[in-house]
Amino acid sequence: MRIGVAVLPVLLGSVVSNPAQGQWSVEAFAGTAVSASSPLTIRQDGYPTLKLDAQWDTRPFEPTIYYAVRIARWWGNTGVFLDNLHHKLYLANPTVEVRRFEVTYGYNLLSVGPGFRWRDWSLIAGAGPILTNPASEIRGRAQLHSGGFFGTGYHLDGVHLQAGVNRRLHVAGAVFLSADLRLSAGWAQVDIANGKAEVPNYALHFLFGLGVGNRRR
Repeated sequence: MRIGVAVLPVLLGSVVSNPAQGQWSVEAFAGTAVSASSPLTIRQDGYPTLKLDAQWDTRPFEPTIYYAVRIARWWGNTGVFLDNLHHKLYLANPTVEVRRFEVTYGYNLLSVGPGFRWRDWSLIAGAGPILTNPASEIRGRAQLHSGGFFGTGYHLDGVHLQAGVNRRLHVAGAVFLSADLRLSAGWAQVDIANGKAEVPNYALHFLFGLGVGNRRR
């Protein structure tokens, strides 16, 4: 979501300017993901149910870009984090009936969970809701980023689990490089024209970025 990008500079400034918060860290990532095929189930008023073996593309650099932001608080080798992973889904095998199907302004994985670290390595796990912004054209009927919260097109549509491993590399002062390898499993039910679609997703995520926070002791 754009909100995550907008608040990131404020959070970074807070961490750097307040040494008393030395156990806090803030990270921003770019990257990409590989999604497994998954069943896409479409229920549209007046038509029989469609079931597709959906193949998914990520297209990480097409607007809006694939990214993640994370805030973490550590106590020794254990911690807790709040994370938004802006995942993206494009149907790679459209059909005559399903001409377009995408969740590209976000299949957003909002999560909270624990972290466990050893030196510059961390294990992370999390769970939370999925915030979606879908667009589709099914049987000639289009649904384009509409409705949702205050008409923004964003809908609270599902739940997910994720787990991964992180590696930090100190750069200078409070700045470090950060890399994640994550697995996610999610399920969402999104709006289509005159109906709903069930969109499970199972993905491997590759994330690289910068962080600000204390050097690990």
